[in-house]
Amino acid sequence: MKFFKWIIESIFWLMIFFSPVLIFTLISIFIYAENKDLIWFCLLLISIGVCLGILYAEKVRKKYGCSTYMGRLLRTPELEHKDGEDEKGSGQK
Repeated sequence: MKFFKWIIESIFWLMIFFSPVLIFTLISIFIYAENKDLIWFCLLLISIGVCLGILYAEKVRKKYGCSTYMGRLLRTPELEHKDGEDEKGSGQK
């Protein structure tokens, strides 16, 4: 069971890690498309994205836990209440 939990946490860690990496990679692709002489700058941006991704994912893992953090992001609070029931549970709208 611990192995399964480790796999899930690793997948969520990678999802958190790839968010800044993807942003910086897309920026560097646009820069490279405009000027191919700036390959060093594009690689620098990708490296910064990787460093920020590691720092962000580790901060989230230590503070909240990856599965808890992703669970909060992916939850749908509008589906938690039954139809016709308000937040206090009185059943009146």
